[in-house]
Amino acid sequence: MPFRRTSLILPALFVFVLAMTLWVTNANKRRGNIYIISARFVGTVKIHFGIEVAPSFPLKDGFYVIEIPASGEILTSSMPEEGWGEDRFYYGNENESSRLFESVEVSKSGTAQPQTIWRRQMVTGSNLGLFETFLLDSVRVT
Repeated sequence: MPFRRTSLILPALFVFVLAMTLWVTNANKRRGNIYIISARFVGTVKIHFGIEVAPSFPLKDGFYVIEIPASGEILTSSMPEEGWGEDRFYYGNENESSRLFESVEVSKSGTAQPQTIWRRQMVTGSNLGLFETFLLDSVRVT
């Protein structure tokens, strides 16, 4: 009889751990962002959040669409969501051929794509408000 009880405990423990893992992972998920950076821009991008008079970011296929102008700076009434999500970066337009990468990634064809987005961070301060900033590497943008 003790063998039977033990054989039920292990599967139940496995199901419990699996359920908790799925719950925790999905609890921190957020919508992703699509950043479309103007083809005339190279340098540091700055996105100011929570500006009441500015428009909010539109949603497209479950992603927030953030169009960065040639100045590299944009204001929005939107607030950033916390957690992890899939973000995509594009240069000039939203074609796969103009995609930029936050880290070295391997494409579907097996080719390594160089990192072009650097030093991405959220910054907050009493006088600064809340903003996101990142550097677009001019050397690797074609």
